[in-house]
Amino acid sequence: MKQRGMWVSLLILSGLALGQVVIPFWHAMDGPAGKAIDAFAKAFNTGQHIYRVEPRYIGDYPTGEVQLVAALRTGTQPVLYQAELTFFPTLAADGSLESLDSEAAKLPKSLTSDLYSKPWTYGLIDGHRYGLPFNTSTPVLFYNVNAFAAKGLKVPGTWSAFARNARALTTRVSTGFIEVLEPWTFEAMVTSRGGRLVTPGGKPNFDSPEAVAALSMLQKLAQEKAAIPYTLARA
Repeated sequence: MKQRGMWVSLLILSGLALGQVVIPFWHAMDGPAGKAIDAFAKAFNTGQHIYRVEPRYIGDYPTGEVQLVAALRTGTQPVLYQAELTFFPTLAADGSLESLDSEAAKLPKSLTSDLYSKPWTYGLIDGHRYGLPFNTSTPVLFYNVNAFAAKGLKVPGTWSAFARNARALTTRVSTGFIEVLEPWTFEAMVTSRGGRLVTPGGKPNFDSPEAVAALSMLQKLAQEKAAIPYTLARA
């Protein structure tokens, strides 16, 4: 999933050397998350002497995808790669991923049953496992406490109140709401209304009352100059 990531295994190396097996791991986590990954790898590497995981930050998801595609063409791809959820099926369809079915079957039930069911199923494509859950992202709505206090506004508990606050905070030099244009942030607006973008049967559900209400609110706020759309990179 930005929207959500997966830890996936790429084409396994053939003819492994007798020495320590080096496992390059490309990921898109910088800052504190990147430091945590380095710490995990260090703990794993010092705890045994057969494998050595070498994490490498390769930029955000789009940047990493470009690098991975180029590496696959030259045979220099890593063993492990953190793939964004929408890119993951493409890798599986292209035959770039190694099946993890046999390895996953060896995992203890105490581990797999402790995972949330939805992230665990993200790694399945056509009934076969190509990925393991690595991270999930949760959209969070931030607000400026000082701006609210200056206008005498309360934290909204409904989307109607949210829209009113956005209008109240809009001036000639500022916009009440900055909307990050990402599918998963829009999905959150739909699910928070009790809807879903895909039916239980797997069909698109974009014309549901909840989806229409979310899009209508955003469109109206944008037309009123009370909301401004940003891409994730710009935000």
